[in-house]
Amino acid sequence: MLNQKTHNYILYLVRRLNKKYNKSIILFYNPKCNRSNIIFNEKKNQHLFTYGDKLITNAINEKSHYRDHLRYVISHELGHVVHNLPYETFNDKVENEYSAERFALNYLKENYQKTYVWCCKVGFSMVHDSKWATCKSESHYRKAWERVVEYN
Repeated sequence: MLNQKTHNYILYLVRRLNKKYNKSIILFYNPKCNRSNIIFNEKKNQHLFTYGDKLITNAINEKSHYRDHLRYVISHELGHVVHNLPYETFNDKVENEYSAERFALNYLKENYQKTYVWCCKVGFSMVHDSKWATCKSESHYRKAWERVVEYN
């Protein structure tokens, strides 16, 4: 494990959100995982939150905002679980990402005001960066984030 303290904090956040929203979320650490995501296991009726060293490295690179980064990522992923929208077509992906982003911002605004302000600053700079999410596989993120009022 890259950083035990960070893993413990991720576990704490997931348990807190799990308790509040009553979702069955199981943590799965895969060191090679490049992107955090949640998948649903129908047989066990559980959501599997997969994360890896990339999430931890990105959080640590944020230096004084590493906890903010983790709070944002985990609340965003839980937004996908809460809204449970399809992720098939481009428009489905945009709507799904927008609703997850909205959920994360609302949750952070309610529970972590400083993290909310930090997310709005980062989101604003990313939306106004002409090089961010320009490839076809990432373009649905840009479309979704452009709809977020706090980022414009």
